Amino acid sequence: MKNLTWTKEGNFDLLKNNDETLITLSVKPCGASTFIIAGVSYQVVKKGFWKPVCCVVANNQEILTLETGFWTTNGTVTFRDGTVFRNDYRSNGKLAVRFFTEQAEILAYSYTLNGGTPKITFSIGNAILDVEKLLILAALGFVMFSTFFREMSASSDVIILV
Repeated sequence: MKNLTWTKEGNFDLLKNNDETLITLSVKPCGASTFIIAGVSYQVVKKGFWKPVCCVVANNQEILTLETGFWTTNGTVTFRDGTVFRNDYRSNGKLAVRFFTEQAEILAYSYTLNGGTPKITFSIGNAILDVEKLLILAALGFVMFSTFFREMSASSDVIILV
């Protein structure tokens, strides 16, 4: 799955592996974003202020939680089965969001400038995990990156997918 690319079709962002759509995502910066993987519908729900928690929910069950502190850029992702990963984001000059294990990076988002226009970059690391978890993290990461980018740029129309 090294040929993964995000594309935009209408109001949806799609993660594709060649011609196969793996994720269909609808990002709602001020509401619950939704995505579909293998026919299963998920929601990204944010709770709390001083101790924010981001949850991914499917069929009225929490699939994962991402916990961070109010002033921190580091987080802990915990899947319902107890699997734990780390998360961080940086915004000092160039926004980046990534997920990783103790040993290796799982995936990362950042952007490059193409003629002054920002384009999202998405990369898969070397960590080994099952495809479902990888795709859920990819969708969550895209929602987080898009939200942070819009907050930093104060515009909802500047992300161009590669």
